[in-house]
Order: sequence, then C-alpha cells, then structure tokens
Amino acid sequence: MFKGKIFELEPNVQGDIARTYFYFEKQYELKISKKQRQLFTAWNKTDPVDAEECKIHNKKAKIQGNENKFIALSCG
Repeated sequence: MFKGKIFELEPNVQGDIARTYFYFEKQYELKISKKQRQLFTAWNKTDPVDAEECKIHNKKAKIQGNENKFIALSCG
C-alpha cells in the first residue's frame, strides 16, 4: 500500500520524462508551470539522451512521421 504523496523517478529515466513533457508542451500546447520547467530542465541535464533513447525515438519517429526535437538533436 502506498501512503506517501511523493513519488521520485529513478535518475536514469528522469531526463526521458522531461523531454516527453517538453515535446507535449510544444506539440499539444501542454501547460508547464515555472516550477515544473525548472525541475524538467534539471532532469534533462542530469540524465542526457542515451543510445537506447535514440533507438526508441527513431522507431517512433519512423511510425509517427515526426520527431521529438528534444531527443533528435542529441541522436546525430
């Protein structure tokens, strides 16, 4: 049973989540608060795009026909 009100992601996925939120903000006009933006920016810096994220991104981009520029810029 979960009684706490705070959930912390594993450090190795925080950047992935941040980049997803940044993509949703641009693509779907999702509103991100100043506090959220600060957190996601920190996560993006401490958990940079890795080879596995690029691999997944490339597969999704091929199917969807568009890219998440927050990931694509690091995938070369």
